[in-house]
Amino acid sequence: MKMKISLRIKNIISWILLLILFFFINSFYSISKEIIVREVKANVDSVNSNPYMIGLGDYITVKLDGSLDSLQQKANQRHKKIIPFIDNVALKGIYPIIIDSTNNKLVFHLKRTETNKDAWLSLLGSPKSFTRHSTFSIGIEDDIPVATAINKSENIISLIVIHKTEFIISLVVMIILIIIFIYLIYKSDIIRINYPDPGEGKKKPYSLCLFQMAFWFFIVLISYIFLWIMIQDYVPIPSSVLVVLGISAITGLLGTSMNQKKINETDVSKLELVSNGFFNDILSDEKGINVNGIGLYRFQNLVWTLIFGIFFLVNVYQNLGLMEFDTSILTLMGISSGTYLGFKFTN
Repeated sequence: MKMKISLRIKNIISWILLLILFFFINSFYSISKEIIVREVKANVDSVNSNPYMIGLGDYITVKLDGSLDSLQQKANQRHKKIIPFIDNVALKGIYPIIIDSTNNKLVFHLKRTETNKDAWLSLLGSPKSFTRHSTFSIGIEDDIPVATAINKSENIISLIVIHKTEFIISLVVMIILIIIFIYLIYKSDIIRINYPDPGEGKKKPYSLCLFQMAFWFFIVLISYIFLWIMIQDYVPIPSSVLVVLGISAITGLLGTSMNQKKINETDVSKLELVSNGFFNDILSDEKGINVNGIGLYRFQNLVWTLIFGIFFLVNVYQNLGLMEFDTSILTLMGISSGTYLGFKFTN
């Protein structure tokens, strides 16, 4: 029976890997779209009954109804370049990659750079829907955008806030991974203390340090995938996030080593080998071989872990970036983990 379940899990993981591969391959293909920018002063014809849909990562072909040369000449006189505007927000650093004066066309690659990341944050941060109506135009850097009409007499596009296909695929993958992990938590010893088998029908106690390690793994993984969907590009991991992962990994390693030492030095028959429930296990204050109730050092370690995890996710959602932990927060996390290990050692 266990072999069949294990085989099913392996098959599910294989399908997940295929979905992830599809997701990454799909993200490398940017869509090329054409927008006709018409000056309000010019004659405006019906272009399309539906708003245009554009998003980060797209290649946008902008066709001017008027003369491109006159706009280009103004830009050259000011030693500036032509850039796109969305909701009157200047997307600096996005310059034409193709200038076709004959056909009055410009091609832009809508990408996120250090220069315009704050502009994209104002457009995409704290997303509440997959798309939203926005205005689009072009203009000269450090100037107002050209007055335009794209769709009939309006200057309206649909801005892709969240790429729906990638989001749904990623959501399905994450839900499956979490379900598999919850199943493994219940059925295996993946986050349980490495005590000897307590016997038929009984489970080993849960480990706080291993839970903390798994918690930060999923927090960073979910955040990274979300940012990939939003930004459509590689997201650098801040050194402070690596420090947090390192703290949780070292805490898990040392905590597991202390448990093993306790097994080697104590009569196994006197150890509390059986789980008393998840929260009882991770919060129990062990004194020698007896469980003494809730331990403050364990409680504060769990609370700080959950609080910082929530802060991390909220920051990712609002600011479209992995949270930079400052020195004081890293110190607090180190003190919390160090206190936990210190009390565990004395026990």
